[in-house]
Amino acid sequence: MESFVKELENTEVLSIKDIIKIKSYIYKKYTNFSNAQKAKILSNTVHQVLDKNIKGLSTEHSNAIEKNLLKSLIVDKKASIKLSDIFNTYISFKDNSTDYSESLLNWLNLHTKCEISKAQLEETFNLNFTEEASVITSPSQEVTDYNDMTHAAPSSKNFKLISILLSLCLVVISSACFIKFKTSTNSSSLGNAKSKNISAQIKSTKYSKKEELNLPNEFKYREINSEATKKYLNSKNSLLASEPYFSKIINACKDRNLNPLVLFAIAGQEQAFVPKDNPDSKKIANNPFNVYHSWKEYNTNIEDSSKIAAKTVISLCSNLPKDKEPFHWINKNYAEDKNWADGVQSIFNQLQKIN
Repeated sequence: MESFVKELENTEVLSIKDIIKIKSYIYKKYTNFSNAQKAKILSNTVHQVLDKNIKGLSTEHSNAIEKNLLKSLIVDKKASIKLSDIFNTYISFKDNSTDYSESLLNWLNLHTKCEISKAQLEETFNLNFTEEASVITSPSQEVTDYNDMTHAAPSSKNFKLISILLSLCLVVISSACFIKFKTSTNSSSLGNAKSKNISAQIKSTKYSKKEELNLPNEFKYREINSEATKKYLNSKNSLLASEPYFSKIINACKDRNLNPLVLFAIAGQEQAFVPKDNPDSKKIANNPFNVYHSWKEYNTNIEDSSKIAAKTVISLCSNLPKDKEPFHWINKNYAEDKNWADGVQSIFNQLQKIN
């Protein structure tokens, strides 16, 4: 079990260097965006990273976990967040419920290479779920109130970065308030709230009210002819015609009121629909839209990249002039290639014809 513990302690989830790198990329790529828009993209990205690594734990504690992880970067001045930090934060809630212990076990088996039983979990980490839990490396670790963060005195060197992270923490708190309000006013949604990713609910709400209003009609969500679209993709020897890729792209678009053919067209232009005979096809298919520059730099999964690509398109259309063609308008910020829009539009038109 020693290797198992080391895996938790050595697996990095998010570092300050990562955040600086993401921020730098966003500010270079989205030069026409306002600072508020750039901050929102940064916030969404950081939350997606944390959400992905918290997945499996009880959603009841998700917001508090994110808040405390971000606090560790700001107040405690940690260089990075690791899996052990998530573990320590979660068990510090000292919840004795069955769901709590089961979700911890589920999370460990989901994010580590080793399979572990509840008995092994209790023995390895000296845990007893009927009593108070102990952290892996720091028994004194506890959940800190968010208000404590306002008393921190950051150095001028880190002021800008800390300001960004504080903004992210405010989003976490706001998100928690939104979830609480939504579940208390509609009890029938409680089951869904527990089963869905919390940040996904928040993001869907943000993008459905304002930015989607300016989407051109041909960009708005519509049911597509799956059989015809798959046939077209298969003619390109595309991996995207298979699962989970095909459905994940469509679902991400449906959640955000975006025509799925837009994303398929972008994938066609960016990665030629990901030919199956490409040696890196499985990796490319994780991010066929080249969000955050390229699939090599940001290799995530198709669900995550589809959500980001869909939100990016919607956000870029939020200030689309009425007399401008949408793909050429998006081209200014989505791709450096000036001919990108022509290629995407051509593919989109072909897909429209068969649908």
